[in-house]
Amino acid sequence: MVKELDEFKEVWEAEEEARIVNIGGIDVELTFVEENQVAKYIDLDKFETGWHEFREGEYHFSALLYCLKHYWFQFNHKLPKKDLISRGTFYTGNLWHREIQDHRENTSGFSVIERPLIDEFKFFYDGEEITIFLVGKADMVDIKVHKLEDIKTISFMPDFSNLSGERLEQKIGKYIIQVLVYTFYFNHTYFSIDPIERITIIVVNKTNAYIKEILVKYEEEKALFFYKKIRARAKYLHDCILKKKMPNAETNQYCYNCTSVGLCEEGMELKMSLERPLSFESNLFESKNKPHKAYYKRDGEWKQTKGFIAFLEKQKGVKSK
Repeated sequence: MVKELDEFKEVWEAEEEARIVNIGGIDVELTFVEENQVAKYIDLDKFETGWHEFREGEYHFSALLYCLKHYWFQFNHKLPKKDLISRGTFYTGNLWHREIQDHRENTSGFSVIERPLIDEFKFFYDGEEITIFLVGKADMVDIKVHKLEDIKTISFMPDFSNLSGERLEQKIGKYIIQVLVYTFYFNHTYFSIDPIERITIIVVNKTNAYIKEILVKYEEEKALFFYKKIRARAKYLHDCILKKKMPNAETNQYCYNCTSVGLCEEGMELKMSLERPLSFESNLFESKNKPHKAYYKRDGEWKQTKGFIAFLEKQKGVKSK
């Protein structure tokens, strides 16, 4: 009975959204279901495991590279479940990882896929020795030639060679730190006798399979610096979790789509500054004056364009008559 009601509901909703569109001189009735239907056609849980669950005292290397305040929220607030877009992004990223890993294993003999890292970290807390764990997975490790490869999937492929140093740090800085730290860990555990020196980041455009490589030179002192930095961040996060003390916010470009931004004052402030003001008048102006915009941004503030100001003055004149 429930199934019949659901089917009736779908039909009823479809009738509400039906449109007649002239296709090649013939009127055809079409229904556009705009809501994301991915869960109907794809098993979004296919790649879900317990690996990414949040456990106090067990922190992921990669997550420690991002905002610790967001990480802290995972342990102290019940955040909304990931939306379909976020889950779809995770799914497609895993598809590319599996495809590349299978191909490299079959053609190049990569002997270890998703090599786990479990770094036991002891320190004193309130006079007592405690242990936390830093965990991660290297996408591919070739134990024959001692090479590490890590896969990163993106939606837009930049021209890395023409980016400034600042832009490169923004886009790939965390990737570089991650592979250096992973390699440092391996070189002091599994590969201590014959260490890894070759590192490649495989950057994949998810939309068209364009793949670029970033070759990273391994230098022990620099890798040690980042390794210590991540350990310090883990210790600080753990202290904040135990004391239920909120870490300092680390506002950046990721705040705009952060799932916990609504709980973060600094994040919301940044997000609001990034969002272009919207109103009935600005939408009307831009629809009638394409490609002109109603607002532009200068010195971190949104300002009305001259054209939009003139449009508003004209609208006032029309209303006053």
